[in-house]
Amino acid sequence: MQLAGYQNRMPPFGAFERWFRLLALAARLVCRAAVEPGRVRSIAKHESTICGRLWSLHLPTRIFGLVSMTRDIAARRHHIILESLERLETISVEELARSLDVSRETIRRDLKALSAEGLLSVVHGGAIRAERSEASFASRRAVNRAGKELIANLAASMLGDGVTILLDSGTTTEAVVRALVRSDRKRLVVHTTSLENARLASRLPGARVFLIGGEFDRNEDATSGAEALRAIGRLSADFSFVSVGGVDAEGRLTDYTRAGAAIRSALLSNAEQGFLMADSSKFGLVLPSRIGGDATFAGLLLDRLPPDPIASNLTKNGVRLLVS
Repeated sequence: MQLAGYQNRMPPFGAFERWFRLLALAARLVCRAAVEPGRVRSIAKHESTICGRLWSLHLPTRIFGLVSMTRDIAARRHHIILESLERLETISVEELARSLDVSRETIRRDLKALSAEGLLSVVHGGAIRAERSEASFASRRAVNRAGKELIANLAASMLGDGVTILLDSGTTTEAVVRALVRSDRKRLVVHTTSLENARLASRLPGARVFLIGGEFDRNEDATSGAEALRAIGRLSADFSFVSVGGVDAEGRLTDYTRAGAAIRSALLSNAEQGFLMADSSKFGLVLPSRIGGDATFAGLLLDRLPPDPIASNLTKNGVRLLVS
């Protein structure tokens, strides 16, 4: 791994060495004075010379400057570590120590400090990106309700009777199910990770509703984990509709957790036409885990076009934008 530019920004340490040697000499003399009182007189002979040399270097001022510069260097390392985790998701102490040209102990202290601020999670041998916690489902349901309903109506208009669909557990997806109930679609086959979506879909005339198995996520009121991924892998559908946690300035479609992103990516992969959905409250939101990966999808459903550079970067990334 290459963390370019760090060495070029490092200050020269040669000038500090003289100060440290003088400080060390002064400390040794003071310590000897404490433990060998008989030698105080000989130490005193050197006192004026040592103090004069320290004062001539303006050492008190330089010490404060050194502390400030040391903090600045640590801040730069912290910034580079966080930038690297944004790209790589996980990184080792060994890689960081080699790339930043510092000791492993220094990197471990850096990681501990960043972990205390909630900016990353320390694991054995390195660190991983910290996962941001998402608001409760009930509070998210109230955010931009009108925008989500516009998207839901667009999604429902794409579906005819008798099709098979895959749904995740997002609040926009819940709005899609409610729109389908209002539209009186018939004989739909619905596979979903969401308990609420399954309950709502059961109101559709002649519908067959399947709850995808897996570990229960209380915050999402839905299933997730390895079992859910295996279950999704055995499915095949005409359409899938998946909620997006955030759309950043680079046009990346993201989620709060790796587990959530994995479920949504799998739902996209196992449908003939997979659609992502993002209302305008998601624009500019930077989250740690990307949705999609190698999965192809038919488009991104929106309540309105996002501002540039988000819109231009989405288009550049090959994402088809469909506005309700």
